[in-house]
Amino acid sequence: LLKEYHQQLKQGFVWLPSRRKIHQDTVSAILNHRWPVLIGEAGSGKSDKADAAAIELTGYTPTEIECESTTGEKQLIADKDIDPGTGGSYDQYGPLMQAFTGFTDSRKSEPAFRTGRLARFDESGRLGAKAYSIIKKARQKKSGDDFYGHPVLPGAGAIWTSNSVGPRYPDRHAPDPAMRRELAEITVDYPEMSKDNPELYEFALTALLNDVDHIIIAKDELAPAYQKKDMAKDQREVL
Repeated sequence: LLKEYHQQLKQGFVWLPSRRKIHQDTVSAILNHRWPVLIGEAGSGKSDKADAAAIELTGYTPTEIECESTTGEKQLIADKDIDPGTGGSYDQYGPLMQAFTGFTDSRKSEPAFRTGRLARFDESGRLGAKAYSIIKKARQKKSGDDFYGHPVLPGAGAIWTSNSVGPRYPDRHAPDPAMRRELAEITVDYPEMSKDNPELYEFALTALLNDVDHIIIAKDELAPAYQKKDMAKDQREVL
């Protein structure tokens, strides 16, 4: 099993059982016409899981949107740019427009691809009202519908990632109630580390394997180490 994990790690991340469950939930949500929101701490693998789901469903990594409170039409749909050859202006399409229509800018007469992509909204908890009005419009569109002058491609959609809403991340906000009905919240926690399910320990061992799948560390140095300390009740601090 560790050898299999080692090969997976070379390609990006390890398909631990908990990661497979997250992946299945993410893909199922999209197939059931809901946009998944992967919620977890920094470094828990939200973006990797979003990319893996996009690749399985579309064959391509998603277009990427870095969310801010000011994110709006310029960042999602189109912004003006200058053609260096003609000196004229044109619309440079944003990642949501590209994912839904396949067009990269207004100078093109044909889309760059014929099937839709998934747009990855990174840190979607930062989004404000300007973005939601556009996102709600996108959610209502079906294949072939007009989306800012171009038809929506089949398979277009989105995956959101965000840290949890709370005092640890004060600039993250829950989606408005109308939008939450369109979403499927999926928790992305760190791998478990317990006696019954030592996923994190197995991952650590995987990372220690060398090119010939051996660990050049003494076995007695690899076992989880614990120190038990007895403290008087009046010395204990409740966290």
